[in-house]
Amino acid sequence: MLDPIGNIGDSPGLQLARIGGAPAPTDAGSGQLGQMLSLLSNDFSGSNSPDQLATILGSARLVVGTGLPALDVADAMYSNPLVVDAMRDGNPDIAKQAVVSQLTETLASLRASGAPEANLQTLSASGFAAGEISSALRTVPSLREGLAQGDPAALKQTLSSLHDTFREDGRSMHGDPSVLAALGERMVPGLSGAQETWFERYMNRIRAAQKRTVGEFRPEDHPELMLFSGPAQVEPEESDAIFGAWIIAFIIAAAALLIIASRC
Repeated sequence: MLDPIGNIGDSPGLQLARIGGAPAPTDAGSGQLGQMLSLLSNDFSGSNSPDQLATILGSARLVVGTGLPALDVADAMYSNPLVVDAMRDGNPDIAKQAVVSQLTETLASLRASGAPEANLQTLSASGFAAGEISSALRTVPSLREGLAQGDPAALKQTLSSLHDTFREDGRSMHGDPSVLAALGERMVPGLSGAQETWFERYMNRIRAAQKRTVGEFRPEDHPELMLFSGPAQVEPEESDAIFGAWIIAFIIAAAALLIIASRC
């Protein structure tokens, strides 16, 4: 089992994407983001080496640093292999573009569904990404009925079972809904003083993120990588080969010295 990331967001020297020299906004407090990345590591560790996992998580943090909601970045990692491939290759900017494209299509689908925006906001604030809401609308009859009725009380009764559904489907993040709720509340209109609808706030964040360039992933900017990859170690076979080469070189040098000495 890999060690948890802990306070990844508090690591000094960790650089986020910038516009005009100003730091890009983060989606939530460093504690919640760090916990989310720790939970993500459980689901992606099986198919990735420690070094690859560290690069994926570091890239994910940079993508969130452009202003995209952390929950939607995580949802894209689960549902879009292109996003994870780009993160694994250390190309967070390509990953960001894929997340933006997917999220834009998802929001258009949700708007076309006619679901009451207040109920969509409730789901978002309870820790569900837009893509997860869209997926649940297609597959969970009780959710479709609850949204259609526009009954907030009935909707809230489905939240726990909905978290369970996603956790059982392989998204271990939903095993700790409190972390997701803390992240989801960042999407509730009005927290920043702006009187925007749920859709407006989402689209404004997407547009802002599109203008930000993440750049190349640089391991030296991510101290948290040490939690997943230790110092490089020489393989036993490689070590034996190097030792043997030194012995041969020593024997040759000694023989040369003896020949020189005999001729003096």
